[in-house]
Order: sequence, then structure tokens, then C-alpha cells
Amino acid sequence: MGRGDEPIPSSAVRDDLFRSLFRWPSLQGLWQGLQKRQRELLVHGLNLSGAAALVAALRTSMDRPMLLLTAEEEEGEIWADLLNRWAQEEVALLWRPRLLLSAGQGSVDPRQGEQVRALARYHLVEKKPVVVAPVAALTQPLLPPDTWRDGWVRGEMGDEIPLDRLADRLVAAGYEPSDLADRPGLFARRGGILDIFPVGAEAPYRVEFFGDTVESVRLFDPETQRSREEVWSFEVPPASLEPREERAFLPDHLGPDLLLLVWDPLRVEERAQKQGEMAGAEGIKVEDLRRRGSLAQILYLTSLPRPPRGAQVEGFWALETQTVPPFLGQEELLKEELSRWQKGKWRVLLCAPDGERAVHWQERLQAMGLDVLRVEGWTGGPPLPPPGEIWVVQHPVPQGVVWPSLRTVILGQEDLGARRSPKRVSLAREGSSITSADQLSVGDYVVHAHHGIGQYMGILTLDIQGAERDYLVLRYEGQDRLYVPMDQIHLIDRYVGEESPRVHRLGGAEWRRVKARAKEEVREMALELLHLYAAREATPGHAFRGDSELLQACLARFPYEDTPDQRKAWEEVRADMARPRPMDRLICGDVGFGKTEIAIRAACLAVGDGYQVALLVPTTILAEQHFMTFTQRFAGLPVEIRLLNRFRTPQEIADTLKGLRTGQVDIVIGTHRLLQDDVAFHNLGLLIIDEEQRFGVAHKERLKKLRHSVDVLTLTATPIPRTLHMALSGLRDMSLIETPPENRYPVETYVVEHSDRLVQEAIRRELARGGQVFYLHNRVQTMPRVYQYLRRLVPEARIGMAHGQMADRELEEAMVDFLHRRYDVLLCTSIIESGLDLPNVNTLIVEDADTMGLAQLHQIRGRVGRSDRIAFAYFTYRPQKILTEAAEKRLKALEDFAYLGAGFRVAMRDLEIRGAGNILGAQQHGTLLQIGYQSYVRLLEEAVREVRGERWVPEMRTAIELPVPAYLPESYIPSARAKVDIYRRLQGATRFEELEDLRQELQDRFGELPPVVEDLFALERLRLYGTRLHLLSIGQEGRQVRLQFSAYLEGVLPEVLTGLSSWGRQVTLRGRPRPFLYFTPKDGEPLLPQVEALLKDLLQVPALLQRKKELMEA
Repeated sequence: MGRGDEPIPSSAVRDDLFRSLFRWPSLQGLWQGLQKRQRELLVHGLNLSGAAALVAALRTSMDRPMLLLTAEEEEGEIWADLLNRWAQEEVALLWRPRLLLSAGQGSVDPRQGEQVRALARYHLVEKKPVVVAPVAALTQPLLPPDTWRDGWVRGEMGDEIPLDRLADRLVAAGYEPSDLADRPGLFARRGGILDIFPVGAEAPYRVEFFGDTVESVRLFDPETQRSREEVWSFEVPPASLEPREERAFLPDHLGPDLLLLVWDPLRVEERAQKQGEMAGAEGIKVEDLRRRGSLAQILYLTSLPRPPRGAQVEGFWALETQTVPPFLGQEELLKEELSRWQKGKWRVLLCAPDGERAVHWQERLQAMGLDVLRVEGWTGGPPLPPPGEIWVVQHPVPQGVVWPSLRTVILGQEDLGARRSPKRVSLAREGSSITSADQLSVGDYVVHAHHGIGQYMGILTLDIQGAERDYLVLRYEGQDRLYVPMDQIHLIDRYVGEESPRVHRLGGAEWRRVKARAKEEVREMALELLHLYAAREATPGHAFRGDSELLQACLARFPYEDTPDQRKAWEEVRADMARPRPMDRLICGDVGFGKTEIAIRAACLAVGDGYQVALLVPTTILAEQHFMTFTQRFAGLPVEIRLLNRFRTPQEIADTLKGLRTGQVDIVIGTHRLLQDDVAFHNLGLLIIDEEQRFGVAHKERLKKLRHSVDVLTLTATPIPRTLHMALSGLRDMSLIETPPENRYPVETYVVEHSDRLVQEAIRRELARGGQVFYLHNRVQTMPRVYQYLRRLVPEARIGMAHGQMADRELEEAMVDFLHRRYDVLLCTSIIESGLDLPNVNTLIVEDADTMGLAQLHQIRGRVGRSDRIAFAYFTYRPQKILTEAAEKRLKALEDFAYLGAGFRVAMRDLEIRGAGNILGAQQHGTLLQIGYQSYVRLLEEAVREVRGERWVPEMRTAIELPVPAYLPESYIPSARAKVDIYRRLQGATRFEELEDLRQELQDRFGELPPVVEDLFALERLRLYGTRLHLLSIGQEGRQVRLQFSAYLEGVLPEVLTGLSSWGRQVTLRGRPRPFLYFTPKDGEPLLPQVEALLKDLLQVPALLQRKKELMEA
């Protein structure tokens, strides 16, 4: 059956692991014990993969509720992933406990949504999944099951539901009214439209009413606010599972006859004890569950035959499981083991991650002389071969297991050297957002392209010459006001720079001087970059070979799939180094996005070709970290790596310097000590610079000289705007890494009132899992008091201190001690904002977060979540603090920030623009702050085109000056921020399809468009026609409409008039020396459709088309 390359069809497979597991003699007793409902059972000899296979088999074979407890949350994540992979379907449901246990902390816990979604899913499916939870979940009280069921709000098309009553029911269910339902827990009402974002839902509902009747129900995208699909009904669960009066616990919700599975019971018991101390009297313990009526059985899963204290185990079973030996790159060992198992009549199954890999492995093993069969089209638990056979199947088991007593081996993808497939982490959605990063709030500073820096004061609707329009109101020096019509909104950019810049004077000469100076400075920078680029292209350098064994070994050791950005950056670096001229490439990417991996590969490429590498970093602690990373990565390879900094002894420094001169040292990592005169290299080929902007002027001058002779790779963790990257392309070699690693969890962010209990819980929770904590208090004078406060709250914690007023050496020693885990908690100022990579630090507590900027908080938050552990950031503010309007606004933005909402995007934009300053240098950054980012990029694009000799025609924009009321009334769109955003998008549209798309979006979100909004879209269509026709303006003179063409087209206007003969005397040509086309509209008919019809016809006139074609060719 299926010999050679012929695959075995799945229909021919007689047995699978899950069906047969409990037929084996060693597990028949366990199965009988489970059927007889013996209260406590124990299986020992299990490793993690074997235990997961056993639980997946139980879930397949039994139809009863199961709860699996782990000691730590991360173990729960691994368990849920393993169960789903073993079963090849979603058989596990992860339950994560809420974190904000203390009452009155002032923030919604994002995990409430997860819990609501998990419980809803549990009750929806017929065959119940295994609920996987850390033991901490047992301490948390929940709504009783009856209250949970009764709290749902439901409706369907055709139902009669008064809108007011529905809104009241949503409030009773814990939902908040808002302008925009863009995150779970909010609902928004606009006329007869109700948007609801259910907690735990993937997408919100848009319910449209006709009177009190539900006319339609649609799902919509919370980012774009556009409807996606029509559905028949809506279901909204309670916004929270927190109990109000009566309380229940997780097992109460899972149903009767519950099987409780406990992985590593001794650790679970220890963790439960610690959790009980934190939670006080609340919650239930594992021993309580033994006495509860809803619980039938407990099955302990463990490696050693040791039950927890007080357990009365009625049956012990040994199921010895062994870890598969590591075969990575060891073909002979793999062949030996497989031959031994085959001769011993073992069942051997190889699980490949995909069909292509399954074929590859079959061919690879057949080439070794082994008889291997491949199973095709298999779903469910792993298929079992007959004794003495080796099968390959497509199955996602990551790590296999050896069962000696069952004479069965299952090998997973990692055992055979396949790349680890990362856990998928949900990130912010892609796609255009309705909330622009440039959205304006009253009081924000803006830059007007013609008038300079002013302050935005709001939107005003004015009637000017019979036409009602919306205007942005800007305040300038001396309380002068500028009213900017919305068709000029493209001239305004939100100012990013100093906290409170000085506003300019309207009509003054200062702004013109600032812009002229900026233009000259930007042009000089572009010229300098062009000369540097040309000089580098003309300088001979070494062309590195990219095929050394060392490089292949280095690439094989990277355990993850590259992100797309990482792959592209590596390809660009590799290509640069292969060229016979010196590389000078900058890699930009947030901390932890994989820049160091690119640096390691580049170093490997250079060393493999016989050259030395120097890695230059600004601080001692960064040098220590890079040294640890490089040493681990190159372990066992013939590469000599040394560290050169002030913590080395004189003898170590002397040995390193000698090794650099003789060529014995391949890679040296150090601070600016590397730039001193006594450092000489035998054969330096590559210089890697980390965070160059943090070096002093003298160091930068020395680096400039080095750049001429060796390949240079510069790394920076400050993100920069993609628009700046585009503007600089061709003058500076840059790679952007914007994709986070796929196995990285987003940092869970909470905006909460500060309390002793919160601090105590957060620190103890982190310490209990062996982690470390940043506690940020941003005032040096009061740090000793906070130090004593933390010692009193958490006496068992070892606490260190770090702030900017310490001597450099003292600060570095404190940071190195924290790196080496001599402290559990680091009490610090915002000095931790940049440059640290501490994967063991996964809790951050920030005091007085309302006094800090969003961009700064984003960078600080980036210090945690640097590993595959879940990280937590608590941004706290003082309880009962009377907040100023500005502080309240900042806190609101912080809550947005916690949900990766609009505030997050603004913070990222601010951060990128500060990053642009780092890339451009101090002088250019000053220029950027003076004129605003958009103005700067426009000047830079012009300057780059000019110095490269490219012809550039400025973008033309037709001015529409028709006295027609056209605006967004407050009765239609009440939110000023939404209005500004819509006007921006209207003015930014370059295609008719974009306008129609936006029009449909407004109809979807706000209902039928009023006539003044329809006319607003009609005017924008005229603008697009006018741009295509090279019209400078469309205005009105008396009863006639006047069209003014650009000078390029004036010569052909008589021929154009001939081409419009069908319009008769309605269209005439008048005026000298500059002629205008005049149009007389028909009385009693709307003006705008007539003008639009004329412009459409103008676009078809042959003389005009011919002249435009000549212009394009010129």
C-alpha cells in the first residue's frame, strides 16, 4: 500500500493516536477510572508535549466540560497553542484573569472583553472546548451564570424597539455613549442610526431604524467606520463579568460533571498560595473545588509521581514520555535513530508543517536508504502507522514525543529543524483610518503654509455673499484671527515641536524670512548628501563574498521566520556589501524589531570573508547587552568576540588591543573607547554604529573619516516617517523595519488611579514569575521617599535606583546590576526612555502619567514586552486629583493610547517627526520645528529634484469661487474632529472614485446627505475636473460662470470654443490680454450640474486634448 513516492490516502489510514491511546494497556485503567468518576487521579512521567497529546485525546474521546489549570499565564498560552496543534482544530479556549482587581482604579480592563468573548464562545459551541486558565483565575469573582445570560441585549430586523429604551438597556449592560463607537464598550447614536461595539466582538454593529422599527443591521469596520456586510440580528453581551451583588466563579460557568486537569500540581499549589496572599480572602482554592458539587474529578498531570498536599489520589498511572533528541543538522544521528526504531518495530510518525515540507522530508529520508511513506489529506489527531513503519504527514505538531511503553515516536517540525512557526499576535488593523494622525483638537498649534504658526480655535460656519461655508479659525499674534475656508485645509499642518511655540504675526515678514532661510538650508543639505553619495560611489571598497560556511551556519541558527521588512533589509545590506564600494546604510526600526539580527548577519558576512568588525555603541550597558547577544549567537563557531569598555581590567583591554592589531580578534564591541588613538585594526572591514545621534561632535568627526574606507551599517531605534524616507531616497541608503516580530505580544496597557494595592499586586505578580519591574517616578528629589514606600509595600523585593543626576559610572553600574538581575525593581526616572533591551523586565509602573507626553510614554512603554512573555504597563495618576482641562485631555488621550486608538497614532506621528530630527541632524531639526513637518518635506522634495536636475511642475489646484452653500452642518456631523478629518479627505481626493467612496461612507455612517453636503461633493467634483483641464479658477461674474485657464492653454481657447458648438451662445470667449471662457447657465435649473456637464464636455475637445499631450511630452 502506497510504496515508493505514492502517498497513502487518508481514507486508507486505520488508526489515529487519539482513538487508540486509551486502548493501550498502560492507559486502560486511567480510562476506566475516568468513566467510574473516581475523584482524584494522577498520571506521571509526562513531558509537556506528551501531556498535551493526552489531553487532546481526552477531549476527542469524552463529551464533558474540562478545565485545565497551569501555574503561570504563559504556560496557559503554550498549552492552548499545543492542544490546538495536536488536534488540528480549535479545541482549547484560553481564559486569562483580569488584572485590575482593586476597586475604583478608574480604568476598564481590556481583558474583560477577552473573558466575555471566551464565555460567549464556550456557550455557543456544542462540543465544549478545554478551558485553559492559570490558577490565578480561580480567585476572581464573576457574574453568576443566570445574571450573565439575562444581561444580553438582542434584536433583529423588523423588531419594534424604541431607540431610547435600547440606549437605556445598553447603559444598564455597562456600555458608554460616545461620538464614535471605535472600541469595545462604546455606542454612538446619530439620528436614526445606532452604532454598538460589543465587548469581546471582532466588529461592531450599525443598527438603522425607521421610527422604532429595526430597518437594517450591518457590521462595520471600527477603523474606517465603513459598513462591511449586512446581518439579520445583533447580540450584545454585558460589558463586564465583574459581579455587582451575587458572585460566582469560573467553574460555575462551565457546567456540571467538570473534569479538572492540573498540570504540574505542586507548582500550581505554590502559585495558588501566593495568589491567595495577594487576593486576600477572595476566590476559591483547588482544595475548595474538591468539595464543590459541580466538580466530578481531578486529574493531575505531572512528570514525578508526587500528588499535592491533602490530595486523596485513587489511581496512579505511569505514562513515561521522553523528549525527542535534537536532530538539527545531524543527519547521521537522525538516520541511526530512525533505523533503530524501525528495526525495533516502533511506530514512527514525522509531522511536517506543510505539504511541501512533507514531500521534502520523505525524499530526504528515502535518500538515506529508509523506507518512508507519506499520508495525504489528513485531518484530526496524528495518524498511527503500523509497527515498524515510518510515515510522514502534514500536521502542525511543533515538538514531538517518544513513548517507550507504547513503542511510538512522533517527531515535530522543530525536532527536524523546521523554522518555528510563531504564535499569531493580533495587532492594530491595517487599512486607511478615518482618524488622521493630523486630526486637530481646539488649542492645538498649526502651521499655515502662507501665514506661519497659529493656534486652532475651532470651526465656524459663516455666510459670505450668500454662500454658507465652514471655516477653520486660527489665532495669531495680538489675538488676530484668520478664517481659513475648508477648501484650503491642505495648507494647514498640525505643528509638532516645542510644547508652546510662539505664534506669528498675520501679514508680518517673519514667516517669509523663516521659509526663505529654511529653503536655502534644505537645499544645502540636499547638495551635501548628493556630493557624499557621489564620492562614495567613486571610492573603491571591498566586495564581500556572501557564500562562506560561517554565514550559512549563522543564518541556520536564527530560530524564527524573518519578517518581510527584515528580509528586505538583509537583502539590501547583502547587496551593498557585495558591491566594490563602501556601504553606508542606515537601518531604522523600533526596539526589538530585528535590527540586531541584521547587524549579526552583516558581521558574519564580513568575518567569513576574513575581515574584522567593530560594533560601536553609546553606553556601557548597551555594549554589555550586544556582547551577550553576539556571544550567544556565535557560540561554538570559530569567531573571537571581545568587549572594550571601562568595566574591563587594564590587562583585558591590553589583550583586546593586541588581538585587534594581530587579527586574532574578529569582532570587537565597545563604547567611544573604540575611537581612541591606541585602537588599531589588522583588517577592519565593517563598522556597525548603534544610535549614532547619541555620540558627541568629536566622535562624529572621527566616524566621518572611518566612513571613507570601510563598510558602515548604522542602526537607530527611533522610527522616522515614511514620507521622509521617500524624500531622501537616492541620497541616503536607508532600510525601514516597521513590522514587529510575530511572536511578540502587544504590551497590555492600563490607565488607572494609583493605589498601594495596585503597586503591590503588579510587582508581586511579576516577581512570582521570575521577572523584573520598572517603577518610574520622574522627580529626583523625592526618589528616596518613594524608595522607602516601595520597601514597605514589597519588603521581599530588591530595589535599585537610576536617575540622570547620578555620576555616569554610578548610573552604568546600577543599570548593569539590574541587567544581571541583582535587583528585582528599578526605581528610575525617564532615563530608561531609550537604548535598553532587558527581556526579563515585563512590568512597568509609571507615576503621574498625566504629566507626560504621549510620544515619551510610547518610548517608555517600549522598554517592556521585549521577549515572548506578556508584558504590562500601568500608567497611573493620583486618586481624587483635580485635573486641569489640559491634563484631563491628556488622560483621555492616554486611554485612547491604551487601546491603540487615535491618540496612539498621534503619539507615533510626533515620535517619528522627532526621529526625523535625529536622522537629519540638529540644524535641520531646528529648521523642521520652525516651519512644520509637511512644509519641510515639501521643501526637501523640491530641493532634491533641483539638485538632481529634475524638471518639476508644481501641483495645480483649481480655485472654486461659486456662491453656493456647501458645508457639513452640525446637525448632520456633530463632532468637530470628525468634520476636520472629512474635509481633509475631501480636499486630498485626486480621483472621482475617492469622492464617491467618501460620499457613500458618510451616507453609511451619518444617514442621507443633506442638500448642502451633496453640493459640497459637487464642488469637489468641479475641482477635480478643473485640475484635469488646467483651470486656475471657476468663479461667478453676475449671472455668468467664468473659467480661467492656465497660460499654457490660452492660445488654443478659440479652437476650444469651436469644439463646444453644441452649447451654442451659452459659452463665449472674452477678455484681453488674458481671455476667459464665460458660461451662461439656464434659468430655473440647479447651477452645479450644468457646470459639471460643461466641464465633462471640455475634457473631450480635441484641441484641448492635443495641447495637454504636448505639455506632458515637454
